[in-house]
Amino acid sequence: AAALVEGAERGEGPFNYRWEHVRAVVRLAGWLARELDADADVVEAAAWLHDVRKAEPQHALAGAQEARRILADTDFPQAQMGRVVDAIEKHEGLFRETPVEPLEAAILWDADKLSKLGATAFLHWLAVGYQSNASTEALMAENEDWLRDVQPRIAASMNTGPARAEARRRLSAMQDFHAALARELALEAHVGDADASADDEE
Repeated sequence: AAALVEGAERGEGPFNYRWEHVRAVVRLAGWLARELDADADVVEAAAWLHDVRKAEPQHALAGAQEARRILADTDFPQAQMGRVVDAIEKHEGLFRETPVEPLEAAILWDADKLSKLGATAFLHWLAVGYQSNASTEALMAENEDWLRDVQPRIAASMNTGPARAEARRRLSAMQDFHAALARELALEAHVGDADASADDEE
């Protein structure tokens, strides 16, 4: 089961989480760059390449070095390359005590973390979990601590105004969906218990 989940995170199997995540980060980073008048080329390059070495320890540092190598073989402007590398170096982790700077690095951080919040993030999380053959009930139980403790801290780690507002919306959406699903599962369990009792009485 663990191997299936790890494979999904690497992009193996029927659901390619890693590719879905990168695409989401690119879209979110582009939106934030437009909202904040940031360097769109730097932001887009950093978003596409930010997890290029995800499987390695300290993947942000390894990814930044790989991004520099990749971009050096293209016509990407040399003057902007250092800012791409800097943004990738600073994106690792889920929480920070201090704001990320400069703006392009802050945007990559925010986009990366926003992709871990909300309805889409919940769908991705379930898809990876189902590939491990886990039941919905087991996945919900596993998600309790994540939703209660981790995700509010992710939402609080945003650097920019638009990202903070979107993070609040996404966190609320995820909490509402989790509550609705929990209610439905509780009802099904209650109905199942009642059916079992009726069968016993026959």
